[in-house]
Amino acid sequence: MEGAFDFHIHTESSDGLFSGRDVIRRAAEAGLRAISITDHDTVDAYRELGGPGAAGGAGLPALLPGVEVSTRLGEEEAHILGYFAGGISPGVEAWLEGIIEARRRRVGEAIRRLRERGLDVAWKDCEAAARGRIVNRTHIANVLVSKRYVLKPARAYAVYLGRDTVPLPEPSAEDTVASIASLGGISVWAHPGVRSFGERIDGLAAAGLAGVEVHTPRRRRADARILLEGARARGLLVTGGSDWHGFERGPQLGKFRVGRDRVGEFLERVLL
Repeated sequence: MEGAFDFHIHTESSDGLFSGRDVIRRAAEAGLRAISITDHDTVDAYRELGGPGAAGGAGLPALLPGVEVSTRLGEEEAHILGYFAGGISPGVEAWLEGIIEARRRRVGEAIRRLRERGLDVAWKDCEAAARGRIVNRTHIANVLVSKRYVLKPARAYAVYLGRDTVPLPEPSAEDTVASIASLGGISVWAHPGVRSFGERIDGLAAAGLAGVEVHTPRRRRADARILLEGARARGLLVTGGSDWHGFERGPQLGKFRVGRDRVGEFLERVLL
């Protein structure tokens, strides 16, 4: 398949602003040939869409089923993308339900710590701020803005939502990589930083990591070259995606795209 691709997009099922159907429509209007919706810890958007077969015809982009899982990598948070070319199986859904429950515990602990600091933040507030059933730091930040503790979400992250408030995710990156493989998927390290990549890539590769998201917006060319060379040296696939959420001040869907020349081997693995 020739054309332009984006394998990292979010919907309102996690912390994006648009529905899955809106995303597919916008992707088609932008001329993208294939996309992946990779919401945080959930595949709820695919229920709305009726599965991956809902796209790919009548001028719509092909849809590669995916998810982005928040994990613990040493003493840092790392996001692992899972792609399931064969579709979202009941096994994948059951696995993610456990991860969603762990996320709820994590967010609940963050809210408890904020309340200990005297901030009037409740679970129901954060749940109301979410469009889907996934509650995360984005929604807590929005509540802090709505209650005038800060003026902008960025300030909420800097002042209130650091590691001393929001615990690291429970699943380890290594276990997540192994789980994705056992469920028939392809695991990809999402938007790694160069330092973390250098320190952690060999351990993740040993755990069965399949690929690295090298091509992302705002990535410096020198850094992309380091990641690309590191991925190729270890026989890992290379992917790219915008991490698009639909925020008003951000670029439109389709502004960032990757071509087959950059992700050809990945396309062959997922049969696109």
